[in-house]
Amino acid sequence: MTHNEKILTAVAVGLAVAVSLSLGIGLGWPTWAGIVLVVGLSALTLLAGRRIQFGRQQRDLKSHYEQQALQAAPVPDPPRHTAVAGQILPSAMADYWFGFSGTVLWRLTSDGGFLPHADPVSLAVTAVLARARHVTQAWSLTDLTGAQQDLTATLGTALTDPSQQVLCWAVDISLTASPEDVARLTKLADLRKQQQLWEHERDFERDVRRYLADDVLKGTGSAVVWWLARHTDQVEETVGLIGALSELVAVANETAATEPFSHRTPGAGGHALPPTNGRPARPLAPHALGDRAPLPVHGAEPTGQDHVTRLVEEVIADPESPQRRLFGDQLARLVDSHGRSDLADHIRRRLGIPDRAVPGEAPAAAEGVLPVGPHQVPVTPLTDERSGPG
Repeated sequence: MTHNEKILTAVAVGLAVAVSLSLGIGLGWPTWAGIVLVVGLSALTLLAGRRIQFGRQQRDLKSHYEQQALQAAPVPDPPRHTAVAGQILPSAMADYWFGFSGTVLWRLTSDGGFLPHADPVSLAVTAVLARARHVTQAWSLTDLTGAQQDLTATLGTALTDPSQQVLCWAVDISLTASPEDVARLTKLADLRKQQQLWEHERDFERDVRRYLADDVLKGTGSAVVWWLARHTDQVEETVGLIGALSELVAVANETAATEPFSHRTPGAGGHALPPTNGRPARPLAPHALGDRAPLPVHGAEPTGQDHVTRLVEEVIADPESPQRRLFGDQLARLVDSHGRSDLADHIRRRLGIPDRAVPGEAPAAAEGVLPVGPHQVPVTPLTDERSGPG
């Protein structure tokens, strides 16, 4: 205990005794009660002083040991540095390389053994490059910024080499990539995306084809049900499509139609055209067809003439349209130019087109003839009064 602490303790004890005596006399306490109070307060004062002294001694002892530890710890040598440039590091793809440059910092460790390495600089550079390769081989050249950030964070940590002789790290790191290699990788990535898209489109097309072949077109009944499911309000129109759906089923299964259907269904007193543009079929009187035979009905095999005529009716369904006769006349000329004059005459008769007087010349304009483009097509309406071609 220091001299000042002893004086403070004596003063505190004296004050405790004075307070005890004052209280005993002032309150009229007996003598033994005053003595007990004086002893108790003096003991408490002495204990408080000893506690303060013990705390100060602990602080002094701790400070002493800290000073000894600081004096005993050796001051590490400042790190040495060496510049590294012109190094290549692997990327995520073979034959594509990063260019590496930076500054390697290193210092010798205290537990490097009795025989230090002859070239600690090589140890440090090799250890840093090995860590760098481990990082860059997970990155593509197209993400140069991300690779450099990852590499800077990894090499910034000081670690020892495998032999535990040098502590090394790297700063001022720079990664480069060849523009030609980056362009190649970008193009490869685009091609992979296109290929992936094409494969998805191909798989989608295969699914559609499989659905149509195995489910929709496996029979005429399933095809009709499929069409009705998509057009629930077109029941009557669907009846006119049974023939076309039957032919689609036959073609899809590469077989002949076992139950042929016609594009026309028998009507009262004549034949009914197939529905077009959502309009119901319109019956025609038998003599309105003139000497043109109707398309084959159930049980009859359609001929080439029937198919050609059906083509004209499918393209332009309105029998009174001048465009239909113009199309039929052009088709007849095309067939005639290929040596099928009989088929050309059949088309003209079926569509009510008069034979050309002179091949290669357009017929002269006359009453009842409508010029359409470079041709003149008769537009005499088909009425019930006609008994044959005019």
